[in-house]
Amino acid sequence: MKLVVGIHNHQPVGNFDHVIEDIYRSSYLPFLERVERHERFRFSLHVTGPLLEWLQRHHPEWLERAAFLVRAGRVEVLGGGFYEPILAAIPERDRVGQLRMMCDWVRQHLGADCRGVWMAERVWEPHLAGSLARAGVEFALLDDYHFVQAGVPPERLTHGPLLTDDLGHEVALLPISEQLRYLIPFRDPSETVAACRALHERDPEGVLVMIDDGEKFGAWPGTHDLVYGRGWLDRFCEALAAESDWLELAHPSEVLRARPPRERVYLPPASYFEMSEWSLPMPAAEIFADAVHAYRDQGRWDEMRPFFRGGFWRQFFQKYEESLLMQRRSLLLHEEIAAAEATGADEQRVDEARDHLWRAQCNCAYWHGVFGGLYLPHLRHAIYRHLILGTEIIQTVAPTPRAQMVTLVGRAGSDVRLGNDALELYLSPDRGGALVGLEDRREDWNLQNTLRRRREAYHTKIERAPLAAEGGGDAPGGDQGVSIHDLVTRVSPEIKRALAVDPQPRYSLLERFLHPDAGFPDVLPDMAGQDGGDFAAAPAALTAPRFGQTGSLEDERFQTRRDGCYRDRAGRAHPLQVEKTVSLHRAGAAFDVAWSVRNPGTGRVRCRFAPEWNLALYDGGAYAPGGDAPATPLDSVRLDRRRELAVLVPLHRAALRWEMGNEAEVWVHAVRTATQAEDGFRLTYQGHLLLFVWDLDLEPGVTQVFRQSFALEHGVAAPREA
Repeated sequence: MKLVVGIHNHQPVGNFDHVIEDIYRSSYLPFLERVERHERFRFSLHVTGPLLEWLQRHHPEWLERAAFLVRAGRVEVLGGGFYEPILAAIPERDRVGQLRMMCDWVRQHLGADCRGVWMAERVWEPHLAGSLARAGVEFALLDDYHFVQAGVPPERLTHGPLLTDDLGHEVALLPISEQLRYLIPFRDPSETVAACRALHERDPEGVLVMIDDGEKFGAWPGTHDLVYGRGWLDRFCEALAAESDWLELAHPSEVLRARPPRERVYLPPASYFEMSEWSLPMPAAEIFADAVHAYRDQGRWDEMRPFFRGGFWRQFFQKYEESLLMQRRSLLLHEEIAAAEATGADEQRVDEARDHLWRAQCNCAYWHGVFGGLYLPHLRHAIYRHLILGTEIIQTVAPTPRAQMVTLVGRAGSDVRLGNDALELYLSPDRGGALVGLEDRREDWNLQNTLRRRREAYHTKIERAPLAAEGGGDAPGGDQGVSIHDLVTRVSPEIKRALAVDPQPRYSLLERFLHPDAGFPDVLPDMAGQDGGDFAAAPAALTAPRFGQTGSLEDERFQTRRDGCYRDRAGRAHPLQVEKTVSLHRAGAAFDVAWSVRNPGTGRVRCRFAPEWNLALYDGGAYAPGGDAPATPLDSVRLDRRRELAVLVPLHRAALRWEMGNEAEVWVHAVRTATQAEDGFRLTYQGHLLLFVWDLDLEPGVTQVFRQSFALEHGVAAPREA
């Protein structure tokens, strides 16, 4: 029989050099050093583009050693989208382009031809067969769960590849064994040999495939000591070599030649099993997990597994609007690149912009499961940085108008983009005229890179988890090693206290109507209980910008109007009308906002009007200047009434400045989430909430106007701290 063993090594665009270096030393390097010694050990290798580029800069010797193993016939290199995109979530041209880019890079630097591909997160949708075939791909590797969901009997999953197609464009598919994924490297090598022997006894021509994350060989919690300190990898290689009379270590392409596909299969949209839980929105994700555990406890899981489906990857766009926003922003850049090409724009500049787009398609920041992913602000920052850089480049060869209608989080073509030489503003009438994007061209920084706090399925684990010391948690393991999917973690009291839920996305220019007795700091844990209005992120009518019949821009302001109400503590509804106007300056990093609040009712309205901003200012890295005194760190603070506010952000050497038409209190909170990661749970910074609070007292028919001017200043010296 044939056994295919392989590793998939990946680091996301935007990860920190020191983090990658640590993983390199704990996993990538020792794995290669160990397997080099075992000359009969043959394996498949997939390394994603971001990591290949990092290795080229920091450890080219690793690539040279890998190329030697390729020449020796011991390694087959797998392709894939170069920057590890979810292929189903990007346009066809980008899909094929990234696949070909990987093949070209591997051929040039490793001397290998990629016949097959590793599918990012093993995400499959039926139309991808056509894209793979058009890119010259012969086979792809997917989890056996995909095939089980298509009704393929378990015994057929060990006969070798199956064939699929999209409208006649064919590609072969190889199932990855879930059983082996959980045995390797967490159980003794003898158990892998036993699983192979059991198959060999049933079918001497059988095939088993195990290709999984390379990080589980040293970087996952507890695995470095297991795999290298206690010699698991050496024993694994030796155990397989000892069975070479009946067990052949093969490459996937060799399996394809020896066992050509004999049957056809059509797979539903799927990924590996865990992803089917993670991609479900709440509370469905929690119900799904409970049901799976119940069937396992009853011993009925094997019976139910073919019919038990969770979500699929695209549902992360449904679950996390911030993910959808990044994807739609990337589609906007894709469209601009295509339009520039159609006009014959400079080819080199277009290619530069496209490379930034492709980097921004790296999948990690778009979803969340056992890894931080979307919840890690530096990964989101990297996505936006490349989108901003790509936009800057493409607009040098194909300028866009100062105001245009775009599609982001609202209905098709309903959102608005305002731009000048320094800033790009994205606003959504379907979200109450909220500012959903605030892009600083000088620093390639989206100040609106924030994340809403949500209920996650694993929050129940946090609630039930034993307490650890303040500041973090621990993850006890056992002698055999523990998969990151099975870790038992202690959590700190501060993590338990962070289990809050936000009523709306954390955009800016959200209109809050707080009760007169609402005070600081109650708004962060209980905004829904303090805000009596129905305006924040609720649909509003768009009245500007306006375009002429020929498409010419007649009014480049952004303006919305909403008729809603304020409901007081006693439940009485008071009608209100809010008109909001945003005016971007002709040049420079500044814009003005005006709110006109009118009481169209018959009774007096008394509350507190508090426009809400949420900005990515970095954890522990935002200050209010103190003049001659030390600067005040902005974490959780109430600032006295004022007409001006400055916030210093040393990381970008920037100052954010607000001027108000009349004095307002300013309430500031750092927003942090209780987040699951591969080593347990942690607090993760997601942005700063700033509320500008005015008293509102309106008689019937009276209108009150509130004004703010915002400016972003660069080149500001770091503040003096206490």
